[in-house]
Amino acid sequence: MQKKTINLTLGGWAQASHVSEPSQILLISGQVPQDAAGNVPDDIDGQSRMVWAN
Repeated sequence: MQKKTINLTLGGWAQASHVSEPSQILLISGQVPQDAAGNVPDDIDGQSRMVWAN
């Protein structure tokens, strides 16, 4: 990821949680695959790329 900071959340929830024992898993909160103009890609590939870009 290029972004070095994560925006603060309201309401006491976490954007992600990393569990490292006994095995690793990264739990990520729901993210909207929306660009700055409000457009959402039509397919899962485009939506996945947009979520990670956000």
